Amino acid sequence: AKYLNGYEPSPITSPVYVIDTKKPQAQLRVSDKVFGAGSKSTVTINETIVPKTLAAVPSWTGRIYASDNMTKAVRQYLLGEFPPESVSWDGFDDTGKLVADGSYVYELSATDLAGNTLVVRSDAFSLDTTKATLFLAMQDSAFSPNGDKIKDTISFTPVTHAGSGGIVKYVFKIMKAYSSTALKTVSENKNVPASFVWDGRDDKGVLCPDGQYIASLEITSANASTASASTQLFSLDTKAPYLAAEIPWTSFSPSGDSSQSTLPVDVRDCTPEKLWTAEVRNARGTVVRKYTWAGTVQTAGKTGFAWNGADESGNTVSDGAYTLVIASTDEAGNTFSTALNGITVD
Repeated sequence: AKYLNGYEPSPITSPVYVIDTKKPQAQLRVSDKVFGAGSKSTVTINETIVPKTLAAVPSWTGRIYASDNMTKAVRQYLLGEFPPESVSWDGFDDTGKLVADGSYVYELSATDLAGNTLVVRSDAFSLDTTKATLFLAMQDSAFSPNGDKIKDTISFTPVTHAGSGGIVKYVFKIMKAYSSTALKTVSENKNVPASFVWDGRDDKGVLCPDGQYIASLEITSANASTASASTQLFSLDTKAPYLAAEIPWTSFSPSGDSSQSTLPVDVRDCTPEKLWTAEVRNARGTVVRKYTWAGTVQTAGKTGFAWNGADESGNTVSDGAYTLVIASTDEAGNTFSTALNGITVD
């Protein structure tokens, strides 16, 4: 400006004003959907802040809310003008108390000097402190993968308990007894199946040798809690029971009027089994006398036995033709049977 008398004062400059209508910008990313145990004892929220060129942001604030109650924060973080790249939460509130299991949300907020406000929230994540538990049940104590369709496989049933996120990984192994080397391994990043079935073959498809084995299972839940369990020893057994049986004569007289009043049965090479049976059958196939043994076929500590011609009630059987059948089925389902035919009671 210039006065009429010619005086021209110095210009007066106002302060600089910033016109900024854009609110602060930020992005959030949660490290895990579920945390609370094992290697996932904390959850990490990664913060990406977009720098502002006009109105500055003097401070940022992070808050954690229960998803069903966004009115009161359980944890607050004063992050200052330059927030860290990430914030970790261990599940404790501002008073140092562990919060209840459930769903939570992280909220990041800020107001710049122009009055623009940002409120951004993360995806929901869950605190789950449930510890995983596991039991591995076994169908049988032995099996025989010999292709006869009798106990050709063995089954294992897992009984599990995990938190809300469920089981996210499992590793199932078959090992030789007293060995830590896995012969068969099944591992997947998902929930366990209803059962595991083993056909006796290793990872290369080769049939494993007869012997004792053990199965183990390890699970990892969504909150990183782990549990493991093993079965008792079980047998892979493809060999059937066996014995050789002979009789010195095929005809005898239990009435006592002959030196051949009983029928001795000589047994050799008898394998020890849970149960051996011997059945005396008449010409119609009816069982008139039955013997059983646990272990090997023996009487009074000596191998073999003798039939005195009596039935189950102790009565002497009728004269005629008889057959003696000795048999066993082991725990793996392998069966053996031998028959001594042409026996005559006279």
